[in-house]
Amino acid sequence: MILRNQKKARRARRKQRKKLTLRPPTNFKRELYAIPNILCYFRIILIPVILVLIAYESRWYSYLAAILFSVACITDFFDGYLARKLDQITILGKLLDPLADKLAVAATLIILIPLGRVPGWLVILLLSREFAITGLRGIAASEKMIIASSPVAKYKTTFQMVSIFFLLLHYPYQIHFYGIVSIEISAHHVGLAFLYLSLFFSLVSAADYFWKFAVQINQRYEDVLEENAGIDSTES
Repeated sequence: MILRNQKKARRARRKQRKKLTLRPPTNFKRELYAIPNILCYFRIILIPVILVLIAYESRWYSYLAAILFSVACITDFFDGYLARKLDQITILGKLLDPLADKLAVAATLIILIPLGRVPGWLVILLLSREFAITGLRGIAASEKMIIASSPVAKYKTTFQMVSIFFLLLHYPYQIHFYGIVSIEISAHHVGLAFLYLSLFFSLVSAADYFWKFAVQINQRYEDVLEENAGIDSTES
């Protein structure tokens, strides 16, 4: 009985993979001017502005770069919210949203390396993880595999954005409490601490994604073996 149920479940999975999701033709002009996509354009335009401000090493420009980066992060939240609220989830948006995020993070971290604000090896690890997961997602999509994102990935993204914000601030700042106590906080050290946390969650979420991918590949392999065995037994 259990074996029969397992066979039925595997047949159902095979049928599910063979199903094609039909969607109406894409209206590219409408997608081009969708509000969430406009926010993505704005976020991408902010990237070179932030990079130019970083190049001018001063407290004021660093502060301005951090503020603009915060604006980019806020628009990242709102474009997803508006896409769902206005029913404007588009193919172009699915491309632009992660592209804008990765461009902002990668470009900012890379330009901070020669300024001595972040270790090069740390940036290489973070970006290598992004490239590996992006490639794996492409393979999974081509094989019609659906792999759920790990909840840990949300922590990775949050810590990454917070770390870059503080790394852009960079300089020590005096924090006053009710005019009585004054504490000096190094934005640079706070940013590095969050970046190391981001690295930890990046590696954990990557391992989780690779594990889920391997499990599905192995399950598919077992399904094929069982199907071939069934064909052979029928023929004999």
